[in-house]
Amino acid sequence: MAIKPNDCVIKIKDLEVGFEVIKDWDGRNKQVPVYEPYWSKFLQHVKDTTNWQSGWDAYDRNFENQLNKFNATYKQTKKWDDRYIKFKTHADLTFFVLKWS
Repeated sequence: MAIKPNDCVIKIKDLEVGFEVIKDWDGRNKQVPVYEPYWSKFLQHVKDTTNWQSGWDAYDRNFENQLNKFNATYKQTKKWDDRYIKFKTHADLTFFVLKWS
């Protein structure tokens, strides 16, 4: 499904503000993105509230449930850099940003 001009979307790529180098699980340096503070806080909330014993897709289900509270859906595209979050209205987007800022 294509993005229409009047759709209220945030591309995940646009939330990146930089990169940092961390140590991987085996000690090698790995470059990971640093996101806008409100998006980082939201992702941390999802991680903290996930019931990891509920199945292999527990994080994904919790991520979708948390976004649904803000009338938003996550859209996975064929290209990794084109992923986005779609909100029903601009008011929902504003509320999301204010909630997690």
